[in-house]
Amino acid sequence: EQFLQEGPERTSDLRSVLPAMRSVFVTLLLVAVNILLFVYGDLIPDKRDALFSMGALSAELVFDKQEWYRLFTSMFLHISGEHIFNNMITLIFIGAYLERRLGHIRYLISGLLAGCTSIVYNVVIHSASTSVGASGAIYGLMGALILALIFHHDRQESPDLRQIIFMIFWIVYGSFAI
Repeated sequence: EQFLQEGPERTSDLRSVLPAMRSVFVTLLLVAVNILLFVYGDLIPDKRDALFSMGALSAELVFDKQEWYRLFTSMFLHISGEHIFNNMITLIFIGAYLERRLGHIRYLISGLLAGCTSIVYNVVIHSASTSVGASGAIYGLMGALILALIFHHDRQESPDLRQIIFMIFWIVYGSFAI
């Protein structure tokens, strides 16, 4: 009898979550794409070959073979479970807030622009190395978050002190964990 009484409440709780998920669908989509690509890459026995075949960043391949797509694809690839876990947790916390604050399109453009800027920097400055990961895009979004908190702190959906401390902790942890 108690189960039957809790049923409608559970349904209404689920319905209340769906609008919240729609408000951050770009963040959820980005996380899903990253996870799917990671799982797909993990199915290939040689991780290095998998990353290269999927679009890891290599200055030699970009400039010598004109594989320009690597400037984009490399930000969706990750080298390890810890790497993707740290990046996706950070993306969820920062991205969800920024997506609601900036809107879907401006948020997506901000993240992709930050990621591409980071990748261009990597390919020019660290041309001998291979690179993957969303860290550059995430650090760019962190910058956008800081700007939003400084210049728009009076808006209604600002994070509270606990959320800010948690984000800072996770950012610092994620920076040194990999």
